[in-house]
Amino acid sequence: MKREYKDYLNDIYDSIEKIEKFTEHMKFAQFEKDDRTVLAVVKAFEKIASRQSSILTVPWGQI
Repeated sequence: MKREYKDYLNDIYDSIEKIEKFTEHMKFAQFEKDDRTVLAVVKAFEKIASRQSSILTVPWGQI
């Protein structure tokens, strides 16, 4: 089944919510020392990048 733009946008939104949840009560100093949280946030950003590349159509060669 082909995914629609809204499916990708929902994935992005869900990833943002997870990042907020993972880091909600952390100061940056705590965050950078917590490998598990850092890896989870990096993975969420990777998912965001992957999904946005599926919906973003910028003609970079023409810019």
